[in-house]
Amino acid sequence: MLSDYHDLLILDLVKNSPLSIKEELEQLQVRVVQARSEGDALSLFDNLTKPFVFVYTGSNQELSFKTVKGLIKNTKFHRGALVAYGGGISAFHDLLNRHFVAAVTLDLPCEVEDVSDAVQAISARYDAFLKRWQAKDQQQTDVDTLSLADFGGDRTVSSESGEGDLLERLISSGRVTLGGATYRSGGDLAFWKKQAELYPKDVEIRHQVELLMKHAGDYGSLHLHRTAYVTKALTDFLKINDSLVDVARGAAFLFATGIVEQNRELLRGDYLNPNLDVTSEQLGEMVKRGLNSLGDKIELNFMAEVILALGKYLTKEESARDDQISLVASSILASDLLDRACWGPGHWNSRGAYFFMNNLKRGELSHIHPAVLVSTKKFVSESVAAKSSAALVAREIREDPELLKLAQEAREQVAQLGEELVQIDALQPGMRLLKGLKAFDGAVIMPKDTVLDTDMIWRIWRLAAIRPINGPILVTSEEA
Repeated sequence: MLSDYHDLLILDLVKNSPLSIKEELEQLQVRVVQARSEGDALSLFDNLTKPFVFVYTGSNQELSFKTVKGLIKNTKFHRGALVAYGGGISAFHDLLNRHFVAAVTLDLPCEVEDVSDAVQAISARYDAFLKRWQAKDQQQTDVDTLSLADFGGDRTVSSESGEGDLLERLISSGRVTLGGATYRSGGDLAFWKKQAELYPKDVEIRHQVELLMKHAGDYGSLHLHRTAYVTKALTDFLKINDSLVDVARGAAFLFATGIVEQNRELLRGDYLNPNLDVTSEQLGEMVKRGLNSLGDKIELNFMAEVILALGKYLTKEESARDDQISLVASSILASDLLDRACWGPGHWNSRGAYFFMNNLKRGELSHIHPAVLVSTKKFVSESVAAKSSAALVAREIREDPELLKLAQEAREQVAQLGEELVQIDALQPGMRLLKGLKAFDGAVIMPKDTVLDTDMIWRIWRLAAIRPINGPILVTSEEA
């Protein structure tokens, strides 16, 4: 069920859609209509309530670009939310969000469940999205002047491969640990202040960090220390240049200078949530203004480039390039947003972690360097696996003696020759499940003998954020 009533329009402009979404959408118990042409869709659209438009844009980026241009030309569609899935469609994410009430882009391959997740996430915030859309000047884009190259040259790229390939390599590379379990354990401000490796060694920069912490308040200081911890974990793993290590340490705190000067309360809250009183773009402007303030006090050098890049990513002026400055700026940006989403005042926010992981999946953070996105996925998976979120399970279920017994049996199982027991964050492609993967409530998530691939593992990680999974998991290699 959705949080509000919506009419759903499936717009069949491109043949051979890889997903059959109509039956899935009808399970949401709302009206679903289908149109075979833009003309038919436009005649239906006026009578739709809080509409969603679903479009398969094509199997490759060139076809997706052609479809996107048509969607932008038909301005009547813009008063609805758009869910677009197709080859390379995430390259046009920002463009579509400038026109529609809200837009989610799902690159192929994707699952029907991803479309359903997108609908439910937008539905929960639809009124806020609509209010923001109505308040802004409706943009007109001369699509005839656009070319596909406009969305390729400066997009987030890796010199070696895309995000999916990077994630598969990371998961397959062995038991890499980034430190997500320590992050999940929480720790008060006193704990984080003892982590000397988080602070810059430069005396003047360190002094500015200390001054900022005095003005940031207890929560702001705690948030920035956790952000610095995650930044260090990501940049250590990505092996940034030695010359930028101290820069990253300082920038992980000092990027927030302008935010604290404006209103330190803006250091809390997920700014991807439209119900928050501040937008990503507004925070980006604060970050850039803070850079000017810092420049009057200390010599910034490379730190100025990092903070400026971070501000421009927030304002959507730029996306990350394939260089070391972008790696550092992207790491800080991802760390800040992760902490805003996953931690509330004094407690871990399981639903926030789930929505953060969904935002990663849907390409909401496509302006961040892909290597950072992949590392962040691994980091948050470790955090989720570190502790089961039993509070999300109804009391009668979490106290059910039969279910408790099954969970205990899973914890106490013993691996035989050729078998292995692993936690969910240690799953690797090619592993075969020797038992069905079960949630605590007894539901079978994946059946026995399933051979895992990268996408399956990522889905398990996301699900575990809000649904406790019995473990460790008994597996063997595919060859075995």
